Amino acid sequence: MALPCETPDGKPKTDFTVDSSGDVILRVGSENPYNIQVSSKALSLASDVFAAMFSNRFREGQELRANQLDGCSPVSVKVAEDEKDAMLLCCNIIHFQINSSSSVPGPQALVDLAVLADKYNCIQALWPLSDHWIDSHIARATAKGLTRLLLVSYLLGTSTMFLRVTKSFTEYCDKDLSQIATGPEYEILPLSLYFKLTELKSKLRLNIEEALSKAIKTSSTSCENKPTGSYRAPDARLGPVHCSGVYISALIENDLWPLPSVVTVPQVQVSLVKCRKSLDNPVNSNLCLCAECKQTFVSELLEVEVRMYCWADGLCLDCVKGKAHDWCFSPENRV
Repeated sequence: MALPCETPDGKPKTDFTVDSSGDVILRVGSENPYNIQVSSKALSLASDVFAAMFSNRFREGQELRANQLDGCSPVSVKVAEDEKDAMLLCCNIIHFQINSSSSVPGPQALVDLAVLADKYNCIQALWPLSDHWIDSHIARATAKGLTRLLLVSYLLGTSTMFLRVTKSFTEYCDKDLSQIATGPEYEILPLSLYFKLTELKSKLRLNIEEALSKAIKTSSTSCENKPTGSYRAPDARLGPVHCSGVYISALIENDLWPLPSVVTVPQVQVSLVKCRKSLDNPVNSNLCLCAECKQTFVSELLEVEVRMYCWADGLCLDCVKGKAHDWCFSPENRV
């Protein structure tokens, strides 16, 4: 509703001037509110919610028309329930007062902005900047940060970023989405998304496990045709030691075999590096480390890394939202 918000000289108070000739001052927030001078026309073009608010059907629109006819000061409109920093950022975007070279908002600020844009149905106004801002955070985001970026990309409808964020979440988060997405703002996410991300984590683990199994099998095969003299046994009475046992031991010592129930790419990456180093500097000098099969095994470990990073894409946003579409961003992961 429209409220008086005036300075001692009778003019509306302005904390932030987004449009100096603006005919509306938004009073945002319940405590220490922001007073933001904006253009009702710009807001109406970007948001059908604001367009309805400033129409003749509502009091705000009627007072706005009266002020315009009388040449009075901007009308003050209270939107106390909204997050004030998000509203200020949104108004700056709508009025073209911010661009890609501006400072990038943090993940939580992006969540607040996306929730606000979803409420006022002005998501399209954010599209020129949303991909750039989300992309700026993906590489260094924590598990909580990726969860926030997931919500942002879902609300803003940016399919490319949703694909990347869901892939990164699968690779770098050691918890299920339900354990991290605990706030009320996450209630908008469909249940199918939670299940599908869990499936992707299982798929990642299986992919790594298959690659490790292939590494053991390939190195063992390369060793089977070697003469017995190529082996070194810890005790001559025990006969030859097969290389596969050595490599399996190295995997076990570095938490690669069996794999934990939940794996992350950084965790496996560290373990693979340790495993390769342990083969270069074996604790037991009597271990069988034939040069040919060792080289084969190390090459296969490098292949594990390749498969780990190229295992699959993330999720298609249109599939998650149940929208009809001819082309899928991630056909192998259709929901």
